[in-house]
Amino acid sequence: MTNYRNDGPTSKPTAQDFSRKTASHLRTGGLPLFSPVNFGGEPDVPGGPSPNMFTYPEAQSGVMLQYNPELPLWGSLIESYPRVVAEIAILDLETTSRNPYKARIVEIGITIWDPDVNSQPQEWESLINPLVHIPEETIRIHKISAQDIQLAPTFTEVAEEVARLVDRRVVVGHNLPSYDKVVLNRAFQSAQIPFEIERVFDTRSIDSRKLEVIAAELGMDVSKMHSAIQDTRVCLEILQKHQVNPNDLAQGMLHRAPKFEHKTVRTVSRYQAGMAGAEYELRPISRIDELAHVEPETVYLHLLDEVLENMALSDEDWERLDDFAEQHKIVSSKREELHLEYLSQLQAAALRDHVVSEREYSILQKVSDLLEVPLSVQITAETGEVTLTEESIIVSTGSVTIDGRKWDKIELERHIRSHNFQWAGNVTKKTTLVICQEVYATTGNATRAKKYGIPRWTIEEFLSTFPPRV
Repeated sequence: MTNYRNDGPTSKPTAQDFSRKTASHLRTGGLPLFSPVNFGGEPDVPGGPSPNMFTYPEAQSGVMLQYNPELPLWGSLIESYPRVVAEIAILDLETTSRNPYKARIVEIGITIWDPDVNSQPQEWESLINPLVHIPEETIRIHKISAQDIQLAPTFTEVAEEVARLVDRRVVVGHNLPSYDKVVLNRAFQSAQIPFEIERVFDTRSIDSRKLEVIAAELGMDVSKMHSAIQDTRVCLEILQKHQVNPNDLAQGMLHRAPKFEHKTVRTVSRYQAGMAGAEYELRPISRIDELAHVEPETVYLHLLDEVLENMALSDEDWERLDDFAEQHKIVSSKREELHLEYLSQLQAAALRDHVVSEREYSILQKVSDLLEVPLSVQITAETGEVTLTEESIIVSTGSVTIDGRKWDKIELERHIRSHNFQWAGNVTKKTTLVICQEVYATTGNATRAKKYGIPRWTIEEFLSTFPPRV
């Protein structure tokens, strides 16, 4: 089947181009490229169909699709209406809460696949910094902590990229209509992106069991479950096993994303964050093909992000970069500027909380070496040493469970006061100490503490130093 995502052929489409599925998409997307007409008799006979008419098997009796040569089929109309996209976008989110109306995204995985031809899947993933506390109960599920998302982009920074990836594609996922769709559309709204996913398909309609159970039955590595991209792979296996094409069964109107400039190019994978080992493998989507309308310098930055997915640059990767630069006349000096721009986006993320940790610096140095451009940040010196007195003001953020006991904000306030310290709900320059679930936490209080140079302890460290009174 012809994929009409890009401008495609300039000649009149043939009957072969429009299978039953394509015709279904045309009706769903509301494309005015063809007009339903009544007919009777034989071709070239008065009252019969013209050579420009194509039937589709599932049409109602007496209805055909008529090609209208007066319409600018491959011109401005292509940019004005949703187009046929045979590929689907399998999506999964990892978040901070089971409640979709409270959840913030910490990881996104998207697999692009064409069910009509069983194409090679293409994948996109990134950790996301939610800029809020990540509860320990969700960390136990997806294993993503505050330390892992230090360099990750915020959702606002990747929102345009995500919208582009699902643009005009049926979005598929396990429990997607009730959860992922709600979370993602709320995130688009918060990021002030005028876009919502609408046409979706839930793989639970095929197999309602948990993904872990299905993965085990399929012989997949269950230890990797609740990695967003791995969950999309399980959904893909479900579709392939049951030979289901979501394009035929999806519900909702076809969604279309606005055009964006895609200036933000940075993603951070689990491997880049140090969460995955040598077994990590991603089948990255080709961003060159997807960003044909964007200026070449921006596409080059996206290509950099693509080839750096495994934190290495092979000869083949350099050849791709060189070929693209040569094709678009991006000279050496401009390429160096672009490499610096890419690194600067990572450095800005590291400085977001005013502190550059050893782990962040190690990743930045690696990218600096690969791109052959200088690094301009240093590890932030922090001692964590503090002397506490009855005048000390302590702020707590986050919660932990230790030996079955939940230490939340209320319990921590009581405990702090029981040791005759002063407790406060928000960090100011007068704060003496901040105790956090993690010292790398990105909550507002933790970030202000880093900005003001206020020492931070973990909750466990504070409870060990000042144990509960008997």
